[in-house]
Amino acid sequence: MITFTIANILEIIEAGGELPTLAPVIRRLLTLKENVAKSDADLMEIIRNDVALTTRILRTVNSSGQYEAEAVDIDDAVQRLNGTNLRNLLLATKFIDDTDDSPQGTEEHQRIQWLWERSLCCAVAARILAERLKKPDAGLYHSLGLLLDVGILFLLHNFPREYAPVIDRWRQEGGCLTDMEQDLIGVDHTVVGQQIAHSWHLSPKVECVVRHQDLTGEWTCPDIDRGVIYLANLATSVFFENNNVTGIERTLGFAAEHFNIPREDMVNLLQQITLVADSATMKMVVQAGRAVPYIEMLQRINRELGRATLTYEQMVRELEIAMRKAEQLTKRLEETNQKLRDAANIDPLTRVYNRRYFEEFAGWNFNRAVRYGTTLGCLMIDIDHFKHVNDDYGHLTGDRILQGVAETLRAKLRNTDIVARYGGEEFVVLLPETKPHAVALIAEKLNKSISEVEFPTAEGDIQVTVSVGYVAYSAAGMPEVTSPVELIKIADQNMYQAKHNGRNRIWPPMD
Repeated sequence: MITFTIANILEIIEAGGELPTLAPVIRRLLTLKENVAKSDADLMEIIRNDVALTTRILRTVNSSGQYEAEAVDIDDAVQRLNGTNLRNLLLATKFIDDTDDSPQGTEEHQRIQWLWERSLCCAVAARILAERLKKPDAGLYHSLGLLLDVGILFLLHNFPREYAPVIDRWRQEGGCLTDMEQDLIGVDHTVVGQQIAHSWHLSPKVECVVRHQDLTGEWTCPDIDRGVIYLANLATSVFFENNNVTGIERTLGFAAEHFNIPREDMVNLLQQITLVADSATMKMVVQAGRAVPYIEMLQRINRELGRATLTYEQMVRELEIAMRKAEQLTKRLEETNQKLRDAANIDPLTRVYNRRYFEEFAGWNFNRAVRYGTTLGCLMIDIDHFKHVNDDYGHLTGDRILQGVAETLRAKLRNTDIVARYGGEEFVVLLPETKPHAVALIAEKLNKSISEVEFPTAEGDIQVTVSVGYVAYSAAGMPEVTSPVELIKIADQNMYQAKHNGRNRIWPPMD
C-alpha cells in the first residue's frame, strides 16, 4: 500500500500517473465508428465533458514540444493531433468498474461519479457565465472549469483510503474543502492540482486557475477573468454540497457585487446551469447504462487497440492467465521498486530521507515558494556533544540515539514536511507553506521534544539535547537568497549560533 505523504504524491505525479473516467464514458466511445473524424460532434462532446479524456488529450499535445504555445482549449488541442488515431488514444484511458457490486467497489464508483458530475457542472457553469458576460472564448472557460478539481480526482483515485473520508465529510457538511484537507491530511487539492498541471503540461493557464481558484495569490493569466471561474465554482457548490445553507446567497451576492448580475437573472442562470449539466450527465452516464459487462469491455478495447487477435473463448482464458501473471509481476515490481527507492532516497540507519533526496525536494519547494510568494521554513538540527556520547557509551548507543532523534522529528512533523539526515549527527527539516512565527514554534517544539526523550544504556537512561538553527524564507522578504543551497546555509549558520550561545536552544531566539 502506498504511504500517503507529499513525497509519494509527487512521485506518482512525476511518474506520469493517470486519471480515471467512468465505464459509461468508455462505452459511448466504443459506439463510435472506428475511424471517427476529429470534427465528429459526438466525439467532441464526450471529450469536452470528461476530465480524464481532456487531460489525456492536453498531455499528448503539449508534451510533444512541436508547438510554440501550449493548448488549453480542448477543440484546439484535438485539431493539433495531426491524424493520430484519436479514438484509440481515448480508449486507452483507465476507467472505474461499475459492475463491481462489493461495498468498496460501489462506494468508489459513487464517489468518482459524483466528482465527475460535479466537474461537468462546473464546466457548464463556467461556459454559461462566460457567455452571459460576453467573454471572448467561452469554450476555454468550459475547459478550465472542467479541470478545476483535477487535484481532487487524483487524490481520490490514488489514495482512496486516506482521502475518501475527506470527500465524504465535504459532501455532507459543505464548507471549505482546502481547510478540511489541511486539517486531516496536511496538503490541499489546489497544490496537488497545480503540480499536476505543471508536470503534465496541461498549460500555464490551467496551472494558475487550479492553484488560485479561491481568489488569493498572484494571478498570472490576465486574459482569464478569475471571477468567472470563482462564480462557477460557487454555483456548482450549490448543487453538490449538502447543508450548504449560505451557498445560494454567497453565489447571488458575488454575482451582483462583481458582475452586476441582478439576483433574479442569476437565479435563472443557476436553473440553466443545472438543466444543461443534468442533460449532459443523462446522455453521458445514465443512458449509456451497463449494456457491456466490464470484462467484455476490456476485451473489446484490447481488440480495437490491436492488442489481441484471439477468439472469444481463447481471449477469456488468456486474459485470466495474463491477469494472474500481471498481479504477481506487479507485486514483485512494487517490492523491487520500493527497495530501489529506499536505496536511493532513504538513510539506511535512521530511515528518514537522505541528503540527496532532501536537496531535490528542497529545490522543488523553493521554486514553488518563489513562484507563488509563499513562506518556506528550513531547520538545521545538530545533536549536542554527540562525540562524547559515542566515546562514553559506544557507537551502538550513538546509532540508537540517531534513530530515536529521527523518529521524534518525524512524529512531530506534518505529512507535508520532510526530515532528512544531512550528515553525521545533523538533521535538516523543510516546512513548506509555513508562516515565520510557526517555523519558530516548530523549532522550539522539536528542541523541547528531543530533550525529553530517554535512551536506555547499560549505565542507565540518558538524554540528549539539540541545537536548532532556523530560517523562514519568502521571496519578498529575502530577495538576496536565490537558491535552496543558500537557504540551507543560513539555517546551518543559525545552528552554529545556537551552539555558540550555549547549545540546547534555537536560533534566532523567539521574541
